[in-house]
Amino acid sequence: ELPDASEPSDMRAVEAAGPTRLRARVRPLLRPAGRPSRFVGLGLAACLALMASLLGIGLLSPNRAPAHVDEALAASLVHGGSSTPLAAGALLGQGDEIRVAEGGYAYLSLASSYVRLDAGADIKLDSLDAQSLQVSQLAGRVYHRVVLTDGGSYRVMTGNVAWQATGTAFDLDREVGSSSDTVFGLALQHDLHLSGYSLEASVPQGSSALVTLSTSGLAVGAPATAAIGTSDLQNAWLVTNAGLDARLGLPLGLLADALTPTPTPTATMTPT
Repeated sequence: ELPDASEPSDMRAVEAAGPTRLRARVRPLLRPAGRPSRFVGLGLAACLALMASLLGIGLLSPNRAPAHVDEALAASLVHGGSSTPLAAGALLGQGDEIRVAEGGYAYLSLASSYVRLDAGADIKLDSLDAQSLQVSQLAGRVYHRVVLTDGGSYRVMTGNVAWQATGTAFDLDREVGSSSDTVFGLALQHDLHLSGYSLEASVPQGSSALVTLSTSGLAVGAPATAAIGTSDLQNAWLVTNAGLDARLGLPLGLLADALTPTPTPTATMTPT
């Protein structure tokens, strides 16, 4: 059928082509960037730096032994070059240094072991690996009560001399001098093993050892050993630690004598 000549030519063209389809244009609101934002890169770098820092102090290590302060008085914590007062309940990290002023003390827990610092003591936590604890005793008197799992070790460094135990109680007193240091150790429960450059020695329970250190931290000669005397066990510091251990239900070894000293015999009057 021929189209009506009276209709406009443009209307005839629309009808011939059929219905018009509408196409919507959709523009994405967020366009993927060709490269990550610099802020994302900075955030990733900060996260990596934080993880490296935590790994450095052992906080993310699965083998890290829990370490915290039980009690403290007139003591300070040195971390990252800054010193802050040491308070009960504070968490400790690998590399931390604990200093006790005159008239003070500090009682620490390293996993199941206990480290108790007398006035004037100074130690550094070298390793908090649960299987290989290591403490550097820089000065003063420190009581070490070692409780470890099978295969674990506990070592105290005085200069280049190591005092090692696998489960024991011992007391070390390091006097710092201008030309040399002296370390007086007491094996109170179980034995101790000493090692260092040209030094290997065992200190059985009930014995003391006196070690002289050079300015470089090396042992000067062999340690002088002797039996622990009654006067040593009657020291107030040892009596205090014996009481604390007894309260915890720990084996006392020679410290049992510190809590129940042998009574001094008295003269008996004889009638004449």
